[in-house]
Amino acid sequence: MLAQHQQQLNKILVIITSLLIIANLVFLDVVLIIKPKKEEIITPMENKVKKVDEVEEVEKEEESDCRTICQEEISKALATISATPQQTIKTVYQSAPAVKQPSTIYIPLGGNISTSNGSWVYIGGAEGYFNKNDYLGAKKISWEAFLKIKDSNGEANARLYDATHQVVISASEINGGGDSYSLKASGQLTLLDGNNLYQVQLRTSTGYEAYLEGARIKVEY
Repeated sequence: MLAQHQQQLNKILVIITSLLIIANLVFLDVVLIIKPKKEEIITPMENKVKKVDEVEEVEKEEESDCRTICQEEISKALATISATPQQTIKTVYQSAPAVKQPSTIYIPLGGNISTSNGSWVYIGGAEGYFNKNDYLGAKKISWEAFLKIKDSNGEANARLYDATHQVVISASEINGGGDSYSLKASGQLTLLDGNNLYQVQLRTSTGYEAYLEGARIKVEY
């Protein structure tokens, strides 16, 4: 019985010893064989990383050198521009030509009126306000209109009336004959101060229809 137990114990010891030997062999294989291979694999990667770092450092140095060179070139260019004499551009401002005052100014009074009345009458439709003080420096103030009479029989007579002061303007009468319109003008007018209302009065010398068109005050400088 003891012999059997001894045999079984020996078998167990042999198995344990065998397992220990196998475990040692596996450990040695991992330590001596697999680990160096890993190191061989890792080492090239580390070298590559180191090389990449070195390349980046070189590129940074080259970029820094390029910036330095560019800055130097820009500084030289600016210095050259500053040293170059600048051309002064002069702007000449030309004053606008003075606007000349018209030599003659017309103030329309209207027209297109007619009458067969032999007495002075204001027909209406031919009047306007005028202030001689608005035209200081004028050499002459007169008035004019187109006149005609029916069948050229007699004359159409016209004159200016100051309705503001209710007086006839001296030397303002004009006369026109013929059956077609002709322009007739007065001489120098003597006008009262102020902004006065001037009306055109018309009459016929024979009873035939007298016509007036285009009455206007004329201011000459």
